Amino acid sequence: MNSAHDDVEALLIQAEIDAERIVALTRMVAAAGLLVIFVIVIAPQSDVTNLAVMQRQMTYALGTILAYFVLGLGAWIATRRGVFRRWMIWPTAAADAAFTVASVWAGMQNTGLTGDTAFALPPVWLIPLVLAYGVIRVNPRIMAMIAVILLVGFGFLISVEAGTKYGQDQHRVWLFLSLPPNLIRLGMIAMAAAVLVMAARRTQALLRQSIDVAVTNTNLTRFLPQQLAP
Repeated sequence: MNSAHDDVEALLIQAEIDAERIVALTRMVAAAGLLVIFVIVIAPQSDVTNLAVMQRQMTYALGTILAYFVLGLGAWIATRRGVFRRWMIWPTAAADAAFTVASVWAGMQNTGLTGDTAFALPPVWLIPLVLAYGVIRVNPRIMAMIAVILLVGFGFLISVEAGTKYGQDQHRVWLFLSLPPNLIRLGMIAMAAAVLVMAARRTQALLRQSIDVAVTNTNLTRFLPQQLAP
């Protein structure tokens, strides 16, 4: 019984590490995709009125995208080389959620917007992508941790000077409600959908594999004694 339990545990650990390799790869693809969208729809903008704010926002966004790509690259290399350990999933998963919260916080600091407008900032739309990463992972406790970080983080953000007026800075919120930021939001939705499709395919593959093993074991018991079938 203990041997069977150990075998199952080993398979689960390997499945989690394999899932993390997929997450790391999709994290890099997502960062690269966001960079392409950013360059196409944001970089050409030159609103003189808000030029300084826009330049700082571009710097923050590019820094976040680069850091996110490096996180994915590091995790991918570690899983490929076999040095990635199960406990490492927790900090990398936490980083996914933390990056999202930090990106919105940086945008609020740059523009002087209050918590009332936090959900107007484009990085908020990374939430479906981060949750999609959680679906790929096969550990519900990690998914719960991601949800807690997002809820606590954004709960704090929306409480920052909530209900106050931001007077002359009010026009800055329109930086995030124009066509270019909305195109970025659409790109984030597309990425989240793609990751969820990948998660569904992975779940289907694992289910098919389990069924194949069960059928094989059933067929073996027809022709071999029960003690030899395993």
